[in-house]
Amino acid sequence: MWRGIEVWGNSSEHQYYVNGGYQQGYLELKNGAVIENAVRAVELWKTGDYSKTGGIIHATDAVFRNNAKSVHAIHYHYSHPANNTKIPYNTFFNNCTFEVNEEYIGSEMFYKHVDLAHVDGIRFSGCDFILNNEGDNISEWNQGIAAYDANFSVRATCNNYNIIPCPESSYDRSCFTGFYCGINSVDDGGTPMPLTVRRADFINNAYGIRIRKTDNSTVLQCNFETGHHDGCGAGIFSDRTADLTIEENRFTKYKSAPPSNSFGIIINESQAFNIIYRNTFNGLVCANYSDGKNWKENSTNEGLLYLCNENSNNEVDFYVAKYDAGHTTGIQSFQGDMTTPAGNTFSGSTYHFYNGGGHLINYYYCQNDSLQVPASDMLYRVNSLGINVSNDCSSHYGNGTVHLSYAEKQTREQKYYKAYNDYNSVKNIYNSLIDGGNTTSELACVKNAQASDMWTLRSLLLGHSPHLSQTVLMEAANRTDVFSESVLFEILSANPDELKKDTLIRFLEKKDKHLPEYMVNILRQMATGTTYKTVLQQQMSIYNREYSQAANDIIRSILNDTVINYAELRNWLDNIGNITSDRKIISTYIAENNFNDALVLAYMLPQLYNLQDSELAEHNDYVDLLELYRDLYLDGRNTFLMDSTEKAFVEYIADNGNGIARTMASSIMEGVYESTAYYDCPQVEKPLDNKGTSERCISNEVLSKAYGLSISANPNPANTWTAFEYTLPGDINIAVITITNTMGTNVATFEIGGNQGQKVWDTRDIQSGLYVYTVRCGDLALTGKIIVCK
Repeated sequence: MWRGIEVWGNSSEHQYYVNGGYQQGYLELKNGAVIENAVRAVELWKTGDYSKTGGIIHATDAVFRNNAKSVHAIHYHYSHPANNTKIPYNTFFNNCTFEVNEEYIGSEMFYKHVDLAHVDGIRFSGCDFILNNEGDNISEWNQGIAAYDANFSVRATCNNYNIIPCPESSYDRSCFTGFYCGINSVDDGGTPMPLTVRRADFINNAYGIRIRKTDNSTVLQCNFETGHHDGCGAGIFSDRTADLTIEENRFTKYKSAPPSNSFGIIINESQAFNIIYRNTFNGLVCANYSDGKNWKENSTNEGLLYLCNENSNNEVDFYVAKYDAGHTTGIQSFQGDMTTPAGNTFSGSTYHFYNGGGHLINYYYCQNDSLQVPASDMLYRVNSLGINVSNDCSSHYGNGTVHLSYAEKQTREQKYYKAYNDYNSVKNIYNSLIDGGNTTSELACVKNAQASDMWTLRSLLLGHSPHLSQTVLMEAANRTDVFSESVLFEILSANPDELKKDTLIRFLEKKDKHLPEYMVNILRQMATGTTYKTVLQQQMSIYNREYSQAANDIIRSILNDTVINYAELRNWLDNIGNITSDRKIISTYIAENNFNDALVLAYMLPQLYNLQDSELAEHNDYVDLLELYRDLYLDGRNTFLMDSTEKAFVEYIADNGNGIARTMASSIMEGVYESTAYYDCPQVEKPLDNKGTSERCISNEVLSKAYGLSISANPNPANTWTAFEYTLPGDINIAVITITNTMGTNVATFEIGGNQGQKVWDTRDIQSGLYVYTVRCGDLALTGKIIVCK
């Protein structure tokens, strides 16, 4: 194998074509040009000299065959000196073929066709990436395109310019065939580098697209026929990536693949607003798999949404991984709403929707479309709600682009500001009702209460229900010296929205002097209830979705603009207003080498978001990495030039850190040192004996006892008299006791009063036999039997 071509650049100069030439080395490939059997077919820099990056290549109808690596572009960014806006890398590949076949010489290890690191804007149009060789020196972790902090696009070309818009049948689509990973994109949090893939085919790859921290990425109108690696494969695997757009794609298993765990989309730890929209899934073990925390930092009502997806012949359509004490999982708790159903169709032979996450899911479906109605016995911890409206499931993009016109941007801005104002109006009402508007005061009342305060405190807490916070409810549950079990049950059951969160249920099960199991089971089933608090949460969820989607459309457009305006980008990221967007703002400062402002904002995050314990430890590692980036920059180096101590530090965080810091460090290890983060195949739980939301119906008798209603008869059997001893729930002080014979004929009726007491029944004139007594107050009732024996 020969060394290939080096195209030397000048890292401090632009890539414009001026006065008949470039300031950079320039390579043009056309008319069927072929580069083959090279160690590095094209290096777009002088190897080892970072002052000579920025070489240019324009390739059309070229073939890269049996090269250990076909294209390598590294560390070139150029910003316009007048306004400091970033200019994209002047390199493209049109209708090119990147291929390794059975004739590969194999004296060098093949890892990837294209290797991109810290470059922005390289385009691949109508290109084919092929690996047809399982011989020696083909890495097990082979990839078509590997990107580390690199923005690039993969798209189709149109072969018929006479019709506008281009007919789908006239597109020459890009294609990735036979890889462990067709596209692998990782980001170390240093610069915002989204990925754009549109109208591409991914055939027989273990993973079609795998992305880590590549926020604001877009995958549209692609076809995924999933292969496998060690019996597992997925169309898209997303790890800690926020604000994704995955729409109008098709996912199925590759026809010749052996039986395997085939997944459509796996979303892990996004911790942000994401929509999986208008995709089709056919013949998969699991169409959509969610793991980790896929909601926003402080609200389970905002986060990952599944809308308008079509399922057929899957074993599981939607699956949220199991939650336990050390593994927080879940998606947005509102999938659809009372005005617009989720719009998904179902096919799962095992589950339509499995929710092992930390909070209940309210799923809204169109009851007029049988394909959209989930079967109750194929749901787990999902509260399904039918509504009499439909979701039009219209295309967000059609034949347009992710880049917005001026008029389109104005429309999104208006939508954002209206939805954002509506969100805050509802949020103000919501906050004014939580714990009576003062959580600190409410908590103090519970903490300082004496046993004699039970009835007064009960009235206070019930008066503020269903708006009590989880914090107050947990503290109340701890005050077993103040509240009886039945009164505590009454308070908890009046706040079903908080019971949707498994953290509260687990707390009730495991705390000292825990509630009886039957009470906890009833509370778990009561969590499906709807209150005014539910309505407010739902309204906030709707408005959040509207303003987040509008803002993300604008952010995505800015990031895909020919010239990136960082000031405008920061403004819209600030409009999102959460820790994820603030970290993106920090990355925009780093992209401009403005480490002062980046670190000032980073140092403020613990106070802004009240980070504590593990979150604070994660943040400290995050700041340590940002300071490493600063030190490397000031020293004229980058992550490829770290010394052994710096590498060991990054490797330690990658192996032992948590959250965002671990993700960033893992991206460095993979991008710089080609270490591969192998993901264990997700596990789909076997069917439960009863998969429905409720394990069983709540009997009125059990419910009555839970609320504190009790009655007994003594003596029993009775001769001349018996006394009914009773306790009524809460502050109810009127009830009725009825006595009937075995034929159902009423024998006696008594009105009783007071919270507890005794009522004597004179049985001297009652015939011997079996009688049934019932105490009833409101909807609660208890029944017992008594024998009269003369």
